[in-house]
Amino acid sequence: MKEFCNFIFIVTEAYSCPLYSVGEEFTVRNFTLTTRRDKQTCLLLMQEFMKVLAVPETLLTPGRSAAVNPLISQHQGAQRIKFTCGGCSGLIRFECKKPQKSYAVTVQGQLIEEKNREVEKQATELVRKKIYSFLRRVKLFDELDCDTLQYLALLMQLRRYDANKMLIEEGMPGTHLYILIAGQAGVVNRNGEIFARLKRGEIFGETSLLTGRPAYPSVCSLSPVQLIVLNSKNFRQALSSYPNLNSFFWNIMMTRAKANLIRSCQINSGMNGELACISLVDLFQLINSGRKSGTLDLMLPDGHASVLFNKEGDIIHATYGQLQGKEALFILLTQENGSFTYTVEELAAPYRTKKRLGEFMGLLMEGLQHADENRIPGP
Repeated sequence: MKEFCNFIFIVTEAYSCPLYSVGEEFTVRNFTLTTRRDKQTCLLLMQEFMKVLAVPETLLTPGRSAAVNPLISQHQGAQRIKFTCGGCSGLIRFECKKPQKSYAVTVQGQLIEEKNREVEKQATELVRKKIYSFLRRVKLFDELDCDTLQYLALLMQLRRYDANKMLIEEGMPGTHLYILIAGQAGVVNRNGEIFARLKRGEIFGETSLLTGRPAYPSVCSLSPVQLIVLNSKNFRQALSSYPNLNSFFWNIMMTRAKANLIRSCQINSGMNGELACISLVDLFQLINSGRKSGTLDLMLPDGHASVLFNKEGDIIHATYGQLQGKEALFILLTQENGSFTYTVEELAAPYRTKKRLGEFMGLLMEGLQHADENRIPGP
């Protein structure tokens, strides 16, 4: 059956067809039909192709019985098989050829293919320039140099979504980072209420990509929106190629965590709230940014835990049930439910000179990787 896997259908006649012209081609590779991405697809024509492919031996041996009735024509002493599509106001005929080295097998087809490639290349370049120009004007990206921004623009895409489209759904794995260009988007709580509106140039979706945790909270479009989009694969590639982007996106996440905490959690003379409002990673970063010593007490479904911070904001000790140190900290990073209270205070004497468990950002990254590999219940 290998001889029937790869073909090219060529439009040889067209009469009032609203979509296709003579010379246009449709490629079949491994029984998969490929159409042009820049043109609307005619479902009636696709049905005719499917009928032909259902009995592929008719493509080479027209004498055999088939589910369709091809027209046999003589051309330069050789038989060619033409098929007809006349299911709408127009009519086209197409024939089939075995491809050689090039996908396009006619001169006209090759010219069309080359033109399409050039148009696509120019369109892609315009999109990249538009993305770069927009990022350069957003104050948030001021700290990034031109090379870094150009590389990001190379990996990003422009997308449009209708109103009331769920862009990020709580509890689902993160798949994209988004930057709002135009339109309105809102942050949605678990009751379906809009508790924040995103502004032009704001980033969202990066937290789940950085931490590997399910997305929270949900984000939806309140009107038709245009977005710059970076998928998870390209996001990881960007972080690997430009290490400065790690701290850049982590700082964005930390700033958002602080805003969400103030917005969603109860703040008084101390700081307390629910882990449903803020992840422990975000909370740790918020405390680290304060550069004050203190104790974070956690009431979790499986018991009590505590994390101690020195005056530089580094983590120096953690306990969770019978676990201590890094072992306790890494298991804590898997916890998503419970309440917390953070108290700024002078630590007890034995802890004032205690060494940190590790460099703060490196410690969190190590813990997140460990948590992803070993997601088990706490003690």
